[in-house]
Amino acid sequence: MIKKKYDTLIIGHVSIDEIIYDGEVTKMYGGAVVYSGYSAMAGGNKTGILTKTSEQISDMEGIFNVPRNDLYTVNSSKATSIRNNYLSADRERRICTALSVADPFKIEDVPKVDSEIYHLAGLIAGDYEGEIIKALSQRGKVAVDVQGFLRKNINGEMIFEDWEEKLEYLPYIHFLKTDAAEAEIMTGLKDRREAAKLLHRWGAMEIMIT
Repeated sequence: MIKKKYDTLIIGHVSIDEIIYDGEVTKMYGGAVVYSGYSAMAGGNKTGILTKTSEQISDMEGIFNVPRNDLYTVNSSKATSIRNNYLSADRERRICTALSVADPFKIEDVPKVDSEIYHLAGLIAGDYEGEIIKALSQRGKVAVDVQGFLRKNINGEMIFEDWEEKLEYLPYIHFLKTDAAEAEIMTGLKDRREAAKLLHRWGAMEIMIT
């Protein structure tokens, strides 16, 4: 049987976002897997999506723009849901609360496809069982949005803390994406260029710090 081939297989949870601003509450679907999927397709890449579904999400196919046969789903006992309470008009300041968290991805969840890149587009630490990074690195290049390993759910409160296993897993990551604050948490360095150099020395091949 011939395996399907992709430029990128994006793996992550859809989030049921509850947006609060100026007293108004809006609910919408979000998450890095959603926005990364649209970006990858817009760039002309052959894109597959792996996500988890639950009874809380009624229209999974309507959330994504990939063809139906390129969307892979695995059942979860619940969906990830995050409340974002914005405190300023520019929406730079907010309080994030985890209302529920979906079951983690395991290597057994990943479809038997060939992909040049396996993109872990996570939201909360614990979205992936650790060995998935090593296993996927044997199949293609692994890309990681480090938010999904630094942002922890502490009784609903979303807190950024260092990734304890970073030195073990960074050598298996080809593309590493962080923002300046996340890079400082991981390295202790405010200078983005120096932080990128250190992350490279620790094993990541290509680093983008926004």
